[in-house]
Amino acid sequence: MDIVCCTDRAYLKYCITMLFSLLDNNKGEDMCIHLLANGLGEDDVDKVRRVVLGGDARLEAYQVDASLLESLPRGQYDYITPTTYARLFLAEILPVHVGRVIYLDCDLLVMDSLLPLWEYPLQEGVEVAAVEDSCSANPFYYERLRLSAGHRYFNAGVLLIDLNAWRERGFVGLAMELLGKGELRLDYADQDVLNVLCEGRTQYLPFRYNLQEAMLRRYVPEISERARQEIVASLDCPAIIHFTYILKPWCYTSFHPYKEHFYYYFDQTEWCGERPSPSWKERVRRWMWGCAAFFHLVNRYHPLPERMRHLPSPKPR
Repeated sequence: MDIVCCTDRAYLKYCITMLFSLLDNNKGEDMCIHLLANGLGEDDVDKVRRVVLGGDARLEAYQVDASLLESLPRGQYDYITPTTYARLFLAEILPVHVGRVIYLDCDLLVMDSLLPLWEYPLQEGVEVAAVEDSCSANPFYYERLRLSAGHRYFNAGVLLIDLNAWRERGFVGLAMELLGKGELRLDYADQDVLNVLCEGRTQYLPFRYNLQEAMLRRYVPEISERARQEIVASLDCPAIIHFTYILKPWCYTSFHPYKEHFYYYFDQTEWCGERPSPSWKERVRRWMWGCAAFFHLVNRYHPLPERMRHLPSPKPR
């Protein structure tokens, strides 16, 4: 399996946490991790290499052009950093013998084997397989990006990509042309670019491969009823938990149901035991949300599946 992730120093510790979860749940698989590094020094890359080699996988690291990424338009949200654009250049950065990759964001946990995803059959003419976004029924996305009704806006945090198809179509050039025109409002940066360029070339994966934060709640308002039913059916067998939304599990005010699982893997990194120091406002905000959840006044999370409720004993570093 060829797995790709990209990170900068701000997300390095979370990238390594994700890799710990990937390696833990894919033991015995032949994996090569391709790391796209934005502004990482050799010491930073070595931290990733030690983790990957310790999990019996291989690491290939590539330095990306930071000035190019910084020059691209920013999205609507500050937590979407310029590094996210690196995935648009995979067809040129990775060697030509790499024809298919699984792309993984750094703000997620892998909870099961990814071999079924790696072997997922792509239909003719498909370049990307992805999970639709938790806001895929919001008409604003389609008006803003001029997408057809037949397309389902997808989340780009987990992608199965046919790189050979991208190379044949000149995907990188098309992406730069789209970004250069400045005609579209790209609130979600490269995710919007991918949805525009892969319209009609996308295949949709089961929701278990990218369970986003909103999908774990009792009600998902901006998604179709058909999708809601499929999401609920997938909650018992998550393969990837994606920490979308601004309140990541490392935020004090996060109530994400997989927060303990995040810290289980985080505490296997060199940042073991690191926790946020909350302000009094954050303490009050967390207390108020907890009270509202107790009285069913907020959109609460579904309970964890039975097999996810008991974490194993912490592993020694």
